Amino acid sequence: MSEGLEAAKAKVGIWRAHDNRDEDELRSMTADFFGVITDSRRDELEYAGEMMRRAFWLADEGEKYQGEDAIIENHFYECAQRCLEEVFGTVGLEESIAEYRRDWWQGYRHREIREKSIEKDLELVLGNNYEKRDTERLLKASEAHDGDNWELASKFLEPIYSKVT
Repeated sequence: MSEGLEAAKAKVGIWRAHDNRDEDELRSMTADFFGVITDSRRDELEYAGEMMRRAFWLADEGEKYQGEDAIIENHFYECAQRCLEEVFGTVGLEESIAEYRRDWWQGYRHREIREKSIEKDLELVLGNNYEKRDTERLLKASEAHDGDNWELASKFLEPIYSKVT
């Protein structure tokens, strides 16, 4: 299996674990994902997995206040962003990715496509290898995720993560 496909399957595993509320699997898949795309040590990968689990949990809590109390909703998303900063910083990526990841997560839950945030997120992860079609691929993977078509989601993600492995 290519490293790009391995990273794509781990990313899909993160999404699936979150959907299934499987915290152990979410931590494990996060560690696997960053283990493929970075040179992080095992302890760093495990810490990133735990912080990603917390970020998802905080975003889920924020979603509960969606349409009811924007201040509390945003508070939870800001806390999720701080966890994401820990994730990215720990594995040697730009902490600023967290700002954009948080925004498109929140947008996704509001059924809004926040393409600029997805684009910036991917630019920071992929660097000079970023292409506009990577954003389109991530959006298609997201649609496949919504339909529980994990194989198709992996297919769309593989070319993206082949660029960072």
